[in-house]
Amino acid sequence: KDFALWQRSYLSGERLEKQLSYWKDKLNGYETLNLITDYSRPSKIDYRGSDIGFELDEATSNSLKDLAKALNVSLYSLLLAGYYLMLRAYSNQSDLVIGSPVANRHYSQIENLIGFFVNTLALRVEVDSNLLVKDFIQHIGKEVVSAQFYQDLPFEKLVEELGIAKDTSRHPIFQVMFSVQGFGSKQFSNQRSELLQTYTLSSNASLYSAAKFDITTIIDDSQTTLRGSFNYAVSLYKEETIFSFIETYTEILRQFVELKENKDKLEQTRILDLHYLKAEQYQQIIYDWNATDKEYPSDKTIHQLFEEQVVKTPDNIAIVYEDTKLTYRELNERSNQLANYLRKEYDVQPDDLIALCLDRSEYMLIAILAVLKAGGAYVPMDPGYPEERLKYILEDTQAKVILANEIYQKQLIELSKSSESLVIALKVSVVAIDSDAIKAALNEQVLSDPISLSNLLIHVTSKNLAYIIYTSGTTGNPKGVMVEHKGV
Repeated sequence: KDFALWQRSYLSGERLEKQLSYWKDKLNGYETLNLITDYSRPSKIDYRGSDIGFELDEATSNSLKDLAKALNVSLYSLLLAGYYLMLRAYSNQSDLVIGSPVANRHYSQIENLIGFFVNTLALRVEVDSNLLVKDFIQHIGKEVVSAQFYQDLPFEKLVEELGIAKDTSRHPIFQVMFSVQGFGSKQFSNQRSELLQTYTLSSNASLYSAAKFDITTIIDDSQTTLRGSFNYAVSLYKEETIFSFIETYTEILRQFVELKENKDKLEQTRILDLHYLKAEQYQQIIYDWNATDKEYPSDKTIHQLFEEQVVKTPDNIAIVYEDTKLTYRELNERSNQLANYLRKEYDVQPDDLIALCLDRSEYMLIAILAVLKAGGAYVPMDPGYPEERLKYILEDTQAKVILANEIYQKQLIELSKSSESLVIALKVSVVAIDSDAIKAALNEQVLSDPISLSNLLIHVTSKNLAYIIYTSGTTGNPKGVMVEHKGV
């Protein structure tokens, strides 16, 4: 009661306005931490938690303390700097807000009062990757000192003044808490650390552990070694995820130690030079998991590989489009029909170019395979392209045939007739492969020559063209890139 009365009278008028102004300016436009979780966030905070402890060896602990002295910052500020970098690595955010408790006993009037006066500071920092690590640590030190000058404003009052909408799924402003604490005398500290170690390191701990925040990290600096605990919400994170956070955090701190031991590195290392994985983790993720090199038949064509798959799984579904389903056998037979038709009617030869102007459907894959089986190379044209672009591609490729949907046939015929290229205007044919006329022609072909359902025997190698793809054309006319079968 005495503290409440004193605080109410003390924190008013101009003094209150200064406190509010500082925090409103600091938190203007802040970002909510987007730390990826293992589970969907519950609609209401689930306070069930668990703890995982960690410990830095004595040499590392002493080196971090020495580095803090050398940089003229508190050990808390140095450890907090590493914590910001860990969160940045996992959230991919540079604008971060972390909560931090303060004793709130910096006035002589309340120094000897019995009670719990702890307040919470919302420490916001923007991480610049180009900043030197030592400058970043010192910047954190200045931010912490600055915030402590304005620690009188109760956190609840700050939330109220900022007009933050109530969200029952998360704590307002920040969701992660960080603290460095000394637990009293050496004797008490040893007892406390034994309790901390028993409680946080035992996977079979039966005591109930609450989690007020998504993650709360507390580090005990009262002994020769730094010991810490990650308390986390089990409704959001798996144990292995928290272990990953701890490994990354300690790896960052070990790199801080390297800076202390090498003055040249201290003056040159930027944040972007740091790594966040141990050597064995880097090897596993970058190299071991990506060792996917496989031998492949570089002497075969795309359609030959497809035909081999048809033999292996003829009745498996190959295409699903809306209500249409085709097995590998059906897809192969329909593409063979069209390939034979193209050979017979338009004398398609190896490396002849055939344009495709089709919407996405089963007809697109049938057409692609048919062109390859006939020995030609396809040139995809999006029906949504401007007419000038379509005309340019047709003139540039001098395509022998255009395979299109029936709805685009008339437009493409008019477009080809208006071409300045006499070859295109006179020779290009537009085949509407989904039209009743072409379906009837293909069925009649099968009746008169059932072998047209079989694979074609055309001499095409992996060095022949498979397709030509055109660039966007943002720097002038689009340019066609020729791709051979072996290059796919």
